[in-house]
Amino acid sequence: MLKGIDLAIPRGKVSAILGTSGCGKTTLFKLIGGQLKPSRGEVRVEGQIVHKLDTRALYELRKKMGTMFQQGGLFSDLSVFENLAFPMREHTDLPDELIRDLVC
Repeated sequence: MLKGIDLAIPRGKVSAILGTSGCGKTTLFKLIGGQLKPSRGEVRVEGQIVHKLDTRALYELRKKMGTMFQQGGLFSDLSVFENLAFPMREHTDLPDELIRDLVC
C-alpha cells in the first residue's frame, strides 16, 4: 500500500523510480498510467485526474508519457521489426510502406 506520496516530475525531465522489491514501484506506475484507481486521494498528470478520464482521454494522456522497461524495453511477443514500427504506427499516420522503409 502506498501512503502519503507527493511526487512532481517536471515536464521534459528524465526521472527514475527506484526501490526495493515490493516497495510499490509497479503500483505507482499503474496509478500514473490509469491501470489502477486509487482507493483514496487522486493522481494528477498535466492537471488531469487520471482515474476520472474516459478511455479516449486516457489514451491521449498515455501518448504523452514515456516509459523505459527494466529488462531491455522490447515487447517480448513482437519481432524486432514490430518493436521498431510500433511507436510509428501509434503516434503517426505514416503509411505502412514508409514505416517499412524507415525500419529496414
